[in-house]
Amino acid sequence: MPKIQLSVRRMMAFVAVLALPMALMSLINQGREAARESSCKGQLFQYGFALHNYVEANGHLPSAFVTDNAGTPTHSWRLSFLSSAWAEHPVNALCDLTVPWDHPNNAASRAYDSLGGFFFWCPSGDGRRTKSTSYVAVVGPETAWPDRTGRKLSEITDDPASTILVLEIAHSGIHWMEPKDLALDDLLAAGLSSNHALHINALFADFQVRRVRKNLPRETLRSLLTINGGEQIDPKNWEYSKH
Repeated sequence: MPKIQLSVRRMMAFVAVLALPMALMSLINQGREAARESSCKGQLFQYGFALHNYVEANGHLPSAFVTDNAGTPTHSWRLSFLSSAWAEHPVNALCDLTVPWDHPNNAASRAYDSLGGFFFWCPSGDGRRTKSTSYVAVVGPETAWPDRTGRKLSEITDDPASTILVLEIAHSGIHWMEPKDLALDDLLAAGLSSNHALHINALFADFQVRRVRKNLPRETLRSLLTINGGEQIDPKNWEYSKH
Protein backbone atom coordinates (compact mmCIF):
# COMPACT_ATOMS: atom_id res chain seq x y z
CA MET A 1 0.00 0.00 0.00
CA PRO A 2 2.76 2.57 0.79
CA LYS A 3 4.31 1.91 -2.65
CA ILE A 4 0.97 2.54 -4.35
CA GLN A 5 0.50 5.79 -2.42
CA LEU A 6 4.01 6.88 -3.41
CA SER A 7 3.28 6.18 -7.08
CA VAL A 8 0.09 8.20 -6.91
CA ARG A 9 1.97 11.10 -5.33
CA ARG A 10 4.64 10.93 -8.01
CA MET A 11 1.98 10.93 -10.72
CA MET A 12 0.25 13.92 -9.19
CA ALA A 13 3.55 15.76 -8.95
CA PHE A 14 4.32 14.92 -12.59
CA VAL A 15 0.91 16.18 -13.70
CA ALA A 16 1.42 19.37 -11.70
CA VAL A 17 4.81 19.95 -13.34
CA LEU A 18 3.23 19.55 -16.80
CA ALA A 19 0.22 21.70 -15.97
CA LEU A 20 2.22 24.74 -14.90
CA PRO A 21 3.94 25.49 -18.24
CA MET A 22 0.72 24.70 -20.10
CA ALA A 23 -1.14 27.21 -17.95
CA LEU A 24 1.61 29.77 -18.48
CA MET A 25 1.51 29.21 -22.25
CA SER A 26 -2.25 29.68 -22.24
CA LEU A 27 -1.87 32.98 -20.39
CA ILE A 28 0.83 34.11 -22.83
CA ASN A 29 -1.38 33.26 -25.81
CA GLN A 30 -4.32 35.08 -24.25
CA GLY A 31 -2.10 38.11 -23.70
CA ARG A 32 -0.90 38.06 -27.29
CA GLU A 33 -4.42 37.80 -28.67
CA ALA A 34 -5.56 40.62 -26.40
CA ALA A 35 -2.76 42.78 -27.83
CA ARG A 36 -3.70 41.85 -31.41
CA GLU A 37 -7.38 42.56 -30.75
CA SER A 38 -6.49 45.92 -29.23
CA SER A 39 -4.40 46.74 -32.31
CA CYS A 40 -7.33 45.80 -34.56
CA LYS A 41 -9.58 48.11 -32.60
CA GLY A 42 -6.95 50.86 -32.77
CA GLN A 43 -6.81 50.60 -36.55
CA LEU A 44 -10.55 51.17 -36.76
CA PHE A 45 -10.13 54.22 -34.52
CA GLN A 46 -7.73 55.56 -37.16
CA TYR A 47 -10.38 54.96 -39.80
CA GLY A 48 -12.78 56.94 -37.66
CA PHE A 49 -10.34 59.81 -37.26
CA ALA A 50 -9.63 59.98 -40.99
CA LEU A 51 -13.30 59.63 -41.99
CA HIS A 52 -14.23 62.39 -39.58
CA ASN A 53 -11.61 64.64 -41.17
CA TYR A 54 -12.89 63.70 -44.63
CA VAL A 55 -16.43 64.70 -43.67
CA GLU A 56 -15.19 67.97 -42.20
CA ALA A 57 -13.38 68.78 -45.45
CA ASN A 58 -15.97 67.53 -47.95
CA GLY A 59 -19.33 67.61 -46.20
CA HIS A 60 -19.99 63.90 -46.75
CA LEU A 61 -18.48 60.44 -46.44
CA PRO A 62 -16.46 59.09 -49.39
CA SER A 63 -18.13 56.95 -52.03
CA ALA A 64 -17.50 53.21 -51.82
CA PHE A 65 -15.17 53.30 -54.83
CA VAL A 66 -13.48 55.64 -57.27
CA THR A 67 -14.41 55.49 -60.97
CA ASP A 68 -12.76 56.49 -64.22
CA ASN A 69 -14.33 58.86 -66.75
CA ALA A 70 -16.44 56.02 -68.14
CA GLY A 71 -17.89 55.28 -64.71
CA THR A 72 -15.98 52.01 -64.26
CA PRO A 73 -14.80 51.38 -60.67
CA THR A 74 -11.00 51.60 -60.58
CA HIS A 75 -10.03 51.28 -56.93
CA SER A 76 -11.46 51.09 -53.46
CA TRP A 77 -12.21 53.91 -51.08
CA ARG A 78 -9.54 52.23 -48.95
CA LEU A 79 -6.84 53.11 -51.48
CA SER A 80 -7.82 56.73 -52.00
CA PHE A 81 -8.35 56.91 -48.26
CA LEU A 82 -4.76 55.76 -47.66
CA SER A 83 -3.30 58.48 -49.86
CA SER A 84 -5.20 61.23 -48.06
CA ALA A 85 -5.21 59.94 -44.48
CA TRP A 86 -1.73 58.40 -44.28
CA ALA A 87 0.18 60.35 -46.91
CA GLU A 88 3.57 59.42 -45.45
CA HIS A 89 2.98 55.67 -45.60
CA PRO A 90 5.58 54.01 -47.91
CA VAL A 91 2.96 52.13 -49.94
CA ASN A 92 1.76 55.46 -51.32
CA ALA A 93 4.91 55.71 -53.42
CA LEU A 94 3.96 52.40 -55.05
CA CYS A 95 0.33 53.22 -55.88
CA ASP A 96 -0.65 54.68 -59.24
CA LEU A 97 -4.13 56.12 -58.80
CA THR A 98 -4.35 57.08 -62.48
CA VAL A 99 -4.90 53.44 -63.49
CA PRO A 100 -7.10 50.64 -62.07
CA TRP A 101 -6.01 48.75 -58.99
CA ASP A 102 -5.23 45.58 -61.00
CA HIS A 103 -3.17 47.39 -63.67
CA PRO A 104 0.47 46.23 -64.04
CA ASN A 105 1.58 49.63 -62.73
CA ASN A 106 0.11 48.63 -59.37
CA ALA A 107 1.72 45.19 -59.15
CA ALA A 108 4.16 46.28 -56.45
CA SER A 109 1.45 47.86 -54.31
CA ARG A 110 -0.81 44.80 -54.69
CA ALA A 111 2.00 42.62 -53.35
CA TYR A 112 3.01 45.06 -50.62
CA ASP A 113 4.12 43.27 -47.46
CA SER A 114 4.23 45.22 -44.22
CA LEU A 115 6.30 43.77 -41.41
CA GLY A 116 4.61 46.10 -38.96
CA GLY A 117 0.99 47.09 -38.61
CA PHE A 118 -0.90 47.82 -41.79
CA PHE A 119 -4.26 49.49 -41.96
CA PHE A 120 -6.17 46.96 -44.02
CA TRP A 121 -5.81 43.67 -42.18
CA CYS A 122 -6.44 42.57 -38.61
CA PRO A 123 -3.29 41.40 -36.79
CA SER A 124 -5.16 38.25 -35.71
CA GLY A 125 -5.96 37.25 -39.30
CA ASP A 126 -4.14 36.14 -42.43
CA GLY A 127 -4.49 39.35 -44.42
CA ARG A 128 -0.77 39.96 -44.59
CA ARG A 129 -0.37 36.67 -46.47
CA THR A 130 -3.50 36.87 -48.63
CA LYS A 131 -3.61 40.69 -49.04
CA SER A 132 -7.35 40.47 -48.33
CA THR A 133 -8.74 43.37 -46.35
CA SER A 134 -10.20 42.77 -42.89
CA TYR A 135 -12.16 46.03 -42.96
CA VAL A 136 -15.10 46.62 -45.26
CA ALA A 137 -18.04 48.92 -45.82
CA VAL A 138 -21.54 47.53 -46.25
CA VAL A 139 -22.93 48.90 -49.49
CA GLY A 140 -26.55 49.56 -50.42
CA PRO A 141 -29.18 52.29 -50.66
CA GLU A 142 -30.18 51.75 -47.02
CA THR A 143 -26.64 51.89 -45.63
CA ALA A 144 -24.02 54.57 -44.99
CA TRP A 145 -22.40 53.63 -48.33
CA PRO A 146 -24.97 54.00 -51.14
CA ASP A 147 -22.41 53.01 -53.79
CA ARG A 148 -21.25 55.75 -56.17
CA THR A 149 -22.06 58.76 -54.00
CA GLY A 150 -20.85 59.83 -50.58
CA ARG A 151 -23.46 59.88 -47.83
CA LYS A 152 -24.02 63.04 -45.77
CA LEU A 153 -24.12 62.44 -42.04
CA SER A 154 -27.42 64.33 -41.90
CA GLU A 155 -28.93 61.48 -43.92
CA ILE A 156 -28.23 59.10 -41.05
CA THR A 157 -31.37 59.63 -38.98
CA ASP A 158 -30.92 56.56 -36.77
CA ASP A 159 -28.77 56.88 -33.65
CA PRO A 160 -25.16 57.29 -34.90
CA ALA A 161 -23.96 55.26 -31.92
CA SER A 162 -25.87 52.26 -33.26
CA THR A 163 -25.20 52.71 -37.00
CA ILE A 164 -22.15 50.93 -38.43
CA LEU A 165 -19.82 52.64 -40.91
CA VAL A 166 -16.99 50.10 -41.23
CA LEU A 167 -16.68 46.61 -39.78
CA GLU A 168 -14.14 43.83 -39.70
CA ILE A 169 -14.64 40.49 -41.39
CA ALA A 170 -12.60 37.29 -41.54
CA HIS A 171 -11.35 35.88 -44.86
CA SER A 172 -13.07 38.53 -46.96
CA GLY A 173 -11.41 37.45 -50.21
CA ILE A 174 -11.35 41.14 -51.17
CA HIS A 175 -7.94 42.59 -51.99
CA TRP A 176 -7.45 45.77 -50.01
CA MET A 177 -7.07 47.79 -53.25
CA GLU A 178 -10.08 46.23 -54.98
CA PRO A 179 -13.18 48.41 -55.55
CA LYS A 180 -15.39 45.92 -53.76
CA ASP A 181 -17.07 45.68 -50.38
CA LEU A 182 -20.07 43.76 -49.04
CA ALA A 183 -23.67 44.15 -50.15
CA LEU A 184 -26.16 44.45 -47.31
CA ASP A 185 -28.13 41.32 -48.24
CA ASP A 186 -24.95 39.26 -48.58
CA LEU A 187 -23.77 40.17 -45.10
CA LEU A 188 -27.20 39.56 -43.60
CA ALA A 189 -27.20 36.09 -45.17
CA ALA A 190 -23.66 35.22 -44.09
CA GLY A 191 -23.66 36.84 -40.65
CA LEU A 192 -20.78 38.49 -38.84
CA SER A 193 -17.29 37.01 -38.69
CA SER A 194 -13.87 38.00 -37.41
CA ASN A 195 -10.61 36.54 -36.17
CA HIS A 196 -11.71 37.08 -32.57
CA ALA A 197 -13.62 34.43 -30.69
CA LEU A 198 -16.95 36.03 -29.80
CA HIS A 199 -17.13 39.49 -31.34
CA ILE A 200 -16.16 41.79 -34.18
CA ASN A 201 -14.87 45.34 -33.98
CA ALA A 202 -16.86 48.00 -35.81
CA LEU A 203 -16.64 51.72 -36.43
CA PHE A 204 -19.94 53.54 -35.89
CA ALA A 205 -21.34 56.76 -37.33
CA ASP A 206 -20.34 58.70 -34.20
CA PHE A 207 -16.75 57.69 -35.15
CA GLN A 208 -16.36 55.46 -32.11
CA VAL A 209 -15.29 51.81 -32.18
CA ARG A 210 -17.38 49.22 -30.37
CA ARG A 211 -17.35 45.45 -30.01
CA VAL A 212 -20.36 43.72 -31.56
CA ARG A 213 -21.47 40.18 -30.73
CA LYS A 214 -21.21 37.78 -33.65
CA ASN A 215 -24.36 35.78 -33.09
CA LEU A 216 -26.92 38.52 -33.63
CA PRO A 217 -30.44 37.92 -34.93
CA ARG A 218 -30.80 39.01 -38.55
CA GLU A 219 -33.15 41.90 -37.76
CA THR A 220 -30.84 43.27 -35.06
CA LEU A 221 -27.91 43.17 -37.46
CA ARG A 222 -29.97 44.85 -40.15
CA SER A 223 -30.88 47.62 -37.72
CA LEU A 224 -27.19 48.27 -37.04
CA LEU A 225 -26.33 48.43 -40.74
CA THR A 226 -29.16 50.64 -42.03
CA ILE A 227 -29.33 54.39 -41.53
CA ASN A 228 -32.99 55.35 -41.28
CA GLY A 229 -35.07 52.41 -40.12
CA GLY A 230 -36.18 54.26 -37.01
CA GLU A 231 -35.29 51.40 -34.66
CA GLN A 232 -34.42 52.04 -31.03
CA ILE A 233 -31.82 49.40 -30.21
CA ASP A 234 -30.66 48.77 -26.67
CA PRO A 235 -26.86 48.26 -26.75
CA LYS A 236 -27.35 45.35 -24.34
CA ASN A 237 -28.90 43.48 -27.27
CA TRP A 238 -25.83 43.70 -29.50
CA GLU A 239 -22.74 45.08 -27.76
CA TYR A 240 -20.16 42.55 -26.58
CA SER A 241 -18.74 42.79 -23.09
CA LYS A 242 -16.27 40.45 -21.43
CA HIS A 243 -17.98 40.98 -18.10
